[in-house]
Amino acid sequence: MENPKTISNMELCGDHVLLSINPQIYPLDIVYSAAYALLDKAYIVLDGDPEEEIIAELRLKIEGDLKKLGDEFNNELLNYAVYKKQSEKNALLRQAIVQRALLTNGFDEDISLDDADNLLAPWESNFDEKDDK
Repeated sequence: MENPKTISNMELCGDHVLLSINPQIYPLDIVYSAAYALLDKAYIVLDGDPEEEIIAELRLKIEGDLKKLGDEFNNELLNYAVYKKQSEKNALLRQAIVQRALLTNGFDEDISLDDADNLLAPWESNFDEKDDK
C-alpha cells in the first residue's frame, strides 16, 4: 500500500517560513485577516501576484517553532475563509434583523439599510416637529 501524498504549502528556510497561498482558494482579504491575527507573534511580509500566487514570509518575533507558526497561519486562513462564507450566507438575515430593530424603534418603514444618508442624518431632520407633540 502506497503512502498518501502530503500536500504542503510551507517551506522552512532557517530563520523564516515561506507559505505559498492560492488566491483562488484564499483571496487577498482573507490573507490580510490571517496575517493580522498573527501580528503579535510574527513579522509578516506578503508578496506575489494576487491573481496567481501569494507568498507569505513569516519570521518569529521571539524564539519558537517555525513549523508551528506556518501551521497556525494555515489554520487562520481556513478560519477566516469559513467566517467570510458564513457572513455572506447570513447577510440577508442580519439585514432583516437590523431593519426590524429600526422599525420597532419608530423609524419609517420606507427607510432601508441602503439609504445610509437618511440613517446618518440628524434625528430632527428625520421627524417633523408635530410628531413630537
